[in-house]
Parts: sequence; structure tokens; C-alpha cells
Amino acid sequence: DSPVFDIGGGRRGCCGFYGYLVACLLATCVTSASAVAVWSDMGCGHDCLVALQKYHRYAPFCSFASVGIFLVLYLLDFFFPPHLPGSCLVLYKGDRYVGRCILAVAASLVAISCYLSAKEYPTVPLVITIFLCPISTLMVRHWTMPGEEYRESSGQGLHEKTFQDRISMLRRLTGEERNQRDFYNAATCAFALAGVICLAAWIPWAVSVEDGFYEEMHELGVYKERERIFIFWAAPLIVAFSNFVFAAFAGMRVALNEAYTATDQVKSELIVGSAASATSKLSCDLMRHRMEKLHEHFEEHVVTSPTKLPGIALAQDRMQRYLVQHISHTRQLSNIVKVVVCAFVVILGALYVAFQLTIADTNTAQIVQGFLGSFFVTFIFFVYVSFHRLWTTMHIWLKDLPLWTSALSASRASWARALVIVVALPLAPVVLALSAMNQCVRRCRGLSGDVSALHDSGLSNGGKDDGSSVATGVPSALPASLGPGSPTSPPTASPSSRKARPGLLTYRVQAVVDGTRSWDWIAVTQWCYIFSVVVIISKVTPPLLNVLLSWMSALMDNCSFVVILIFTFSVGMVLFMLPPIPGPPIYLFGGFVISDKCPWGFWWGSFICIALCFFLKLSACALQQVGFGGMLGHSHWVRQTVGVHKPFIRAIESVLRRPGMSFGKVVILCGGPDWPTSVLAGMLKLSVWQCLLGTCPIIVNLVPLTLTGSFYLKRDNSEVWARAGNLMFTLTILTSVVFWAGMAWAIQNEFAKHHEALTKPKEEFIELDWLDFRSDFTTKRCALTWAVLPRSVKAIFVVGAAGLVLVSQVFFWRFKLCFGQFGVTDDIATLIWYGEDGLVRLPAVICLAFASFCWCGKWYFNWWSARHRKAPAEAAARELETMEADWKRNRLIQASSAKAGPAPAAALEAKEKEWLHVSQSPPTQLQPPSAHVQPGQGYVDYMQGQLTSISV
Repeated sequence: DSPVFDIGGGRRGCCGFYGYLVACLLATCVTSASAVAVWSDMGCGHDCLVALQKYHRYAPFCSFASVGIFLVLYLLDFFFPPHLPGSCLVLYKGDRYVGRCILAVAASLVAISCYLSAKEYPTVPLVITIFLCPISTLMVRHWTMPGEEYRESSGQGLHEKTFQDRISMLRRLTGEERNQRDFYNAATCAFALAGVICLAAWIPWAVSVEDGFYEEMHELGVYKERERIFIFWAAPLIVAFSNFVFAAFAGMRVALNEAYTATDQVKSELIVGSAASATSKLSCDLMRHRMEKLHEHFEEHVVTSPTKLPGIALAQDRMQRYLVQHISHTRQLSNIVKVVVCAFVVILGALYVAFQLTIADTNTAQIVQGFLGSFFVTFIFFVYVSFHRLWTTMHIWLKDLPLWTSALSASRASWARALVIVVALPLAPVVLALSAMNQCVRRCRGLSGDVSALHDSGLSNGGKDDGSSVATGVPSALPASLGPGSPTSPPTASPSSRKARPGLLTYRVQAVVDGTRSWDWIAVTQWCYIFSVVVIISKVTPPLLNVLLSWMSALMDNCSFVVILIFTFSVGMVLFMLPPIPGPPIYLFGGFVISDKCPWGFWWGSFICIALCFFLKLSACALQQVGFGGMLGHSHWVRQTVGVHKPFIRAIESVLRRPGMSFGKVVILCGGPDWPTSVLAGMLKLSVWQCLLGTCPIIVNLVPLTLTGSFYLKRDNSEVWARAGNLMFTLTILTSVVFWAGMAWAIQNEFAKHHEALTKPKEEFIELDWLDFRSDFTTKRCALTWAVLPRSVKAIFVVGAAGLVLVSQVFFWRFKLCFGQFGVTDDIATLIWYGEDGLVRLPAVICLAFASFCWCGKWYFNWWSARHRKAPAEAAARELETMEADWKRNRLIQASSAKAGPAPAAALEAKEKEWLHVSQSPPTQLQPPSAHVQPGQGYVDYMQGQLTSISV
């Protein structure tokens, strides 16, 4: 509203605060009243529930009908039509109602199927009706938004606008901000008022029916029936609480409105101007316009003319501060939202923990957990809609992280592609069938050629040619792991030289299929073998480990408590020395055995078990580090295979070498896998005592996991013990997630701070670098391509991998079909190894035999490739012997140069020559601003001029 910018005429929108308040209050009150009237005892809740349960058999038909409609809309390219770039949710050009009405019918069928499932889930109708409140408010916002939106997606088009257009844009943007502020203020008030109205109506009604309610609860003997009556009685209270939560969501947007509006990049460039156009005529016009408005303001409101010049100087400084505030507000807003999200997650966890302790598997537990999940999803959607610019900014920040760049590079590796195949192979036929059906429909509509032409011209990405499709031959939206093989692949033909050739599949799916042709299929297939075997072993090991632990528990039945402690410690040490065995089963076994056998009672046994497991963990880590790590660290081949000279491991080493208990060191030692982490510490020759000190916080994860086993022993005494055991297991998972998230943050932070030091060569790694070069050189000389493989080898190799993938999928999804259940606390005498009621069933035997047969495919390929590579490998070895000395000498020179670094004076001299070569004038040195900033010039303005003179 400052006269400097003349934006008082911005659009107010079609409603204003009071108009939005009436509309939002009407929407929230109608939906809240419907929820109270239909699903509570204040209305006809019982009758409505009985009616829904009567027609529950129609729920599957509604579900199938909705799936069919969604499938038809997909085949008709309704969601994101590629022949209409930049459009969504349209069936044809100019469609505004037909397609969206059909989509509304499908969504209604989904809601009806959820309502008709009330027989199994009686609280679902209440949850759905309550969450119609934010949906109806969102519809109010959509229908009452100003009809003309004037928003530039980026600031690049601003330089092409005329002066009057820029002023008009500034007015419109300011009007839109006011309109948003009015809406969120009104929505906050509407949700809060609706909650107060529901609460005010429920309290006197609850008091009036209190006696009858308690009598009915006392007469009902079935707990779930009593619980259902309670839910219908408390439904208005639930509605009121939900409205207060929605008001808190909208209130957060109101509280952060000033910070959020300051992050508008377009508005900032309109107000302050950009560095690129600082000398353009348009910027001069803007500055002249601002000064004229400021003079007019002083002529009208300031009587004494001596204050004009200081006022103009103050206005200029305010413009500069606005730009600085724009940057600071963006970072402040992101931090605020992160804190709010973390607080909300903590609240969800606290409520979940409370109900896990007090409520069993009942309708109340279902409704609480359903509401918590729905609130969380609503909050995430609200943050995305209300703070969209923040998501965009954080997405840009994410791209600049070195760890994210490394992750993108890893996604193009053969192992990442193999992992995608192992996970998605069963879905591949479905995806291909849908793509073929979609392409067939496009042909019938005569759109297949147009779609291919649009993709070939690079216009499929919202109507803009960003070059990504041309550069890679694959649409930019595709995952990196599904794109073409390597950066050295031949360039794709230019769009003008290609013709639209509609094929059997849609363009995007066909692009993925074409991109897979450049993959290293030999490496991908080998990784498929490895991942499949890992999945099979991970699913088969737990039941067998349970049998082993149960057998050992039976051996200790008649032993004294001291012998049990010694035996548990010894068995734990042996299991910790085995790389595939993690720590959690050992802690659970200790909780099962020690707590039950303690002569001083259950709680003393649990405490002793925790202390023993903690000492066991530290002892195992020390033995793994000193024994295995120290021994393996003398082998160059092992160190090269582990990659101790690679930037990732060097970043971990840099974190672990810090003395004390730093955050990164703790999360890596406590969150990393037991055996690999300790052995790696030994290979890196780290201090054992420092590593043990950093491992001590593992007690946070060890206590709940040990108590899980202890509480499980008392599950038959009370339902509370079973829920407490589940709670302890949930806490174990949460602490593990925190450790893993902390590991990612610590490693990425180390990458960001010391990226150059972590990537430069070092003298101590000369031998390992030579082994890398030797391996790469031999691989290139003995390289096998998919084209040179005989058809018989290809067929056996691929069929074996596909068979192992299918077996791993069966074990993962239908594990109970293949194996029975046998717990650690079960009696070993009752174990049945084979049979319908046994641990191993007939499908498991068939799958394991088939997997063993499929593994022969890899064995056959290894035998054939060894014969084929024998001669080239021998020739490469002889050639490497002749170049080893020269290569190591050159690498040592590189490492010495990197260690010394360039001399500062020489570096400055070289940079000065470069500047002189570019600008033909000596570079200006950046001086402290205190002696050079003129009054009214502004610190940012001065700095911008200094930096511009240096970085031409």
C-alpha cells in the first residue's frame, strides 16, 4: 500500500472477508450438522448404520464400477491428455464439465462403497462425512476465486513486458494476496465457529441423556456393542474436535501469511527489479515512476520540504531491505513448516501411543487411528496447496545437494535397474496391457500420430520444449533408472528429422522399453539373481532362527539363572559374529528367556536382560572391529571391494573420526547394520574406545526391543500387556527410522561441507586406485555385450533370473501359504517340520526346488563367460604389468598436487589474468562497504554493483 509502488488498486476478489466467512461457515456447518444428524444419537445414527449394514453386499459392485470408470478415463487420456499440452482432467478440447462429472461419479461410487462397508468398519461413514468439511471449503475457494488469474510462472517473461503491464501485474498480484488472506482468515473462523457450535449443542444434550446412556452401557455385556454406543454418543464431540484441528491448519497459513507473501519471486522483481535488467529502459521507467509517486506523496502529506530527500533515501533503502527480507522469509518459512510438521508428527505419535496402551483391537482404536491417518494426509495436502512456492523452492534446494546428485547417479546403475525389475516384474504385464489398450483407443480416435508428433517436437511437457526429451530420447518425467543407459550413448536424432511413428504401445511406455535396450543386461540380470536370493533368504531365515532360539530356550529350562545368563551371552556373541544375523532377534531372545527365568521377579529380570544385551552389543562391536575389521583391513582387495577410498566411505570415516559423541557419529554407529558397521570401523583403523562411546546411545533402541520380548511373555495375562508389547515394537521402529534419517543427514552434511576434500586423490590410496583401474581395464578388454551371447546362453540366463524373481515374489507376498508359524516362545516339542500344519509346507518345497533349478542359469552363464574371457584376460594382465609403474607414478604426482593445493598468490594471479582477458580492464577489488556506501544507496545495491564489476 506504499505510495512508492502505487498498488492500492489491487483486486479484492469477488468476496472479501465477510463474503468468504458466510460461504465457508455455511459449508462447514452443513457438513458438520450432517455428520451429527446422521451418525450420532442426537440424530438417527443407529437407524442409518442399520440401513447401511443391510445393503453391505452392494459394496463390491460399487468398487468394481468405480475401478471400471477410472480405467475408462485413463484409456481416454482424461487425467493428463498428451494431445492437449498443459491441460488436465479434460476429455476433449474445451471440455469443462463432462469429464469432471464422470470423475465425480467415480469418486461418489468410491465413497458409497466405503459407506456400505459399515458392517465391517462401523466408524468409516463418520470419518468420511467429517472430512467433507475441508473438501466443501476447498470447493468454496474454487468457485469464488477471481475469474482472471494473472500469474507468471517465472521471472524470465518480465523483461519483455511493458511498463504498464508490469504495474498492472503488481496490482493483480497484490490483489490476489489480499484475496488469499481473506479466505484463510474466513476459513479459520468458520472452522472454529463450527466446532464451537457442535460443542455447544452436544454439552446440554449429553447432560440430559447422561442417566440413560450409563444405563444402556451397563445393560450391554458385549464390549464392542458398548463401544459402538459410546461412539454414537460422542460423535458430535469428535466432529467439534475435527473442526478445531482444521481451524489450526488454516490458522497456521494465516500466521505465516506475511512470511509467505514475501517469497513471491515475481513480485520481488517487480518491486525491486532484477540485476539483469538494472540498466534497461524498463527499470529506469519503474524507478522514475516510483520516485514520481514518492514526490506526489510528499507534496500532499509533508509540509516541510527538507524531509523529502531523507524520505526518498529511506524508501530506496526499504526497497533493498525488501529484497533481503524475501530471501530470509523463504528460509524462515521453510524452517517454520518443518518444525510444524515435526510437531504434528510427534502429536500423532503421542496419541497413537496413548491409544495403543489403553485400547485393544476395537472400533474405538480403529476410528482413532483412522482419524490420525486422515489428519496427517489432510495436513500434507494442505501444506502443499497453501505453501506451493515453498515446495518448489525446497525442490530446487534438493537438486543442489551433493548426496542427491549421487543418488541420481546411483539410480542409473545396473543394481538400481535390477532392483526395479525385481520389485515391478509382476506389474509389467499389467502396465504393458494398459498401454497397448490406451494406444488402441488413441488409434481409434485418430490421436496416436498427433501424440507422437507432440512428443517428437518436445511439446509434451506442458507445451514447452525444455530439451530433455531431445537430449535423452526419453521424456523428462521418467525415472532416471528407467532412462537410456549411459551418458556416452549416441545422441538422439533432432525433432525435425524424426517422423511420428505410432507403435503398439503409448509413447512414454515405448520410450521406457526403447531405453532398456541400451542397458547392460548382463550386469542387470546378475543383480536380479542376487536380489532374488537375498529376498528368499530374508524370508526363510526368521522361522528357522525362531526354531533355533526355541530349542536353546528348551535346553535352559532346568538350568540356574547364572548359567542362563552365561549361555545367552555366549550364544549372542556367536550369532553376532555371523554377518547375516542382525541384533534384534538376539535382543528378543534375551527378553523371552531372562525375564521369565529371573528368581527376583519379572521387572528385575527385564532390567538384567537390558543390561546384559547392552554389554553384549558393546562386546560384539569391539570383537567385530578388532578381530574381523583389523584382519580384513590388511587386504588391499577387501579394502578396494568395500571402497574405503571412495567419497561415500571417506565421508563416513570423516564423521566417525571425530572424538566424543557427535550426532553424526552416534547415528551411524547406532543406525548402521551391526556387522558391516563395526567391521568397517576396524578396516578404517578407528579407535575402539571412541567407537564404543559413540555406540552407547544404542540403549534407546535396545530397551524397547528387549521389553517387546519381555511383555510378550505376559500377553495371556491381560490385553494391556499385548498392546504394550506392540507399543515397544513400534517405538523400536521409530528409533530405527530416526537413526537412519540421521545417517542420511550426517553423510549429506559431510558431503556438502568437504566435497572437494572427499573427492581428491590421496597418496595412501594409490594401491586401491590401481586396483580400480586394473579392474576397469580388464573389464573393458574382456567386456561381454548382450549381442555376442549365444541364444541358448541368453535363454537359460534370463529364464533362471525370471524364475528366481517369481519365487521371491511368492515368498514375499504369500509367505503364509508356504510356511507355518512357530514363535520363539513355542514349545520345541510341538514343532512339526513338514505338512499342512507344519513349519514347511508343500508350496515352499516346490518353490525352493524351483529356485535351486533356476540358479543353474547363473552357474551356466559363469561357466560360459569364464571360457570366453580367458584369453582376453591374460592379454590384459600382461599389458597391465607394463604400465603399472608409470600409472602409479602419475597417480602419486596427482595426489601430491592435490594435497599441496595451488598457491594462493598464483591462484589470484591466474584469476586476475582471466578477468583481464575477458573484460580488458583490471578487476575491481571488493572493499568493505562502510566507507563507500552513500546515504540512501542501500547495502544490497552497493554490493550488487561491486559484484557486477568483478564477475562480468
